[in-house]
Amino acid sequence: MLRNAGISDLSFMHKLILIGSQKGHFNPEFNLNQLANESLKKNLRSILNDQKRLDADLKASAFITEHNGKPIAFMILSKTQGNATEIWMMGTDPQYQGKGIASSSLDKILNKFKTNNSVVLAKCHPASEVMLRLLIKKGFEILKTGESGISLLAYNFPSPSKKPRSWSRLFKFRIRDFMLNNYLFIHY
Repeated sequence: MLRNAGISDLSFMHKLILIGSQKGHFNPEFNLNQLANESLKKNLRSILNDQKRLDADLKASAFITEHNGKPIAFMILSKTQGNATEIWMMGTDPQYQGKGIASSSLDKILNKFKTNNSVVLAKCHPASEVMLRLLIKKGFEILKTGESGISLLAYNFPSPSKKPRSWSRLFKFRIRDFMLNNYLFIHY
């Protein structure tokens, strides 16, 4: 079951991000730098309480996937400075990885955006090969891979009445600037 995340999910989400950070799926500073770790917690708290990212002053929402009433995965969606939605962070409890949880969660989220012909973006760190393959399988395409190896992907919902989108004209921001926003957190 996919539900809106609440403040009671903070510890679960934070723990999964730290596990993912150790494996190279998120910013390594979350584990290496106490200030970054504290800022991550504040950012998560703001997302859960106020639907707002502190690091980028953007609207965000979080979702939890449950199994038998227990949280097993999370996803954070964030508006971009352009006109898209980014799958900003996503994680699955290691005990449930490889069981289709991320795939099912992605399907449910993408179905919510189909009706308004939205653009959904995602960034993958080099260590996130499984997620990169999953996103491509779901219909995302790689727009750019930065010098750090982080890939920017976009999903464009097909519309029978429109030609395929031109990514360069679609966004009000430059892809280079988007790639540079590499989950930097500052102390508030």
